[in-house]
Amino acid sequence: EVLAAQLRAREREVRLGALQALGRTQDVGARTLIEPLLQAAGNEPAVQSQAAEALGQLGDRQALPALAAALEGSRSASARAAIADAMDQLDDERGQRVLLEMLDGQDEEARFRAAYLLCRKGNRKAVAVLSGLIERAHPPEDILLDALARLAQAGEDAARQKLAQRLATADSRPRQLPIAF
Repeated sequence: EVLAAQLRAREREVRLGALQALGRTQDVGARTLIEPLLQAAGNEPAVQSQAAEALGQLGDRQALPALAAALEGSRSASARAAIADAMDQLDDERGQRVLLEMLDGQDEEARFRAAYLLCRKGNRKAVAVLSGLIERAHPPEDILLDALARLAQAGEDAARQKLAQRLATADSRPRQLPIAF
């Protein structure tokens, strides 16, 4: 009940936190609480993205019609990637198809997000695209570390070496912790 009330909060951060918590519960009953935010959040890509992620975490294939409708209506690269990823997690082939289309597109943000998500599945093209994007774009340190970790998880030795180098040269323990994970 508390989380349901938080989903209606005016503050975006409160809604995002409630969506994260609901996704982690893996309670399929939460689907009906989450779906309205997926649709109504068209103006807030972060909320729409988090709602999609939560639905993917729940694992309830009954969320697919709402996800498909949101995918059709969303223009945000981050939201479209999150929605497609949720659909892919729910074994709907449209999700991976959209991610592959984003990977081949011209929008750099969309390509980055699709590559990041597809790397998790070991997609070699996504690994190459993500590697190239981080070399060319020089993203902020937190994004770079996250991307390098994803590449390392996909088996990229160069990414592992870069992470190890950053760990060895990190100037303080708080900085070492995010690199280590």
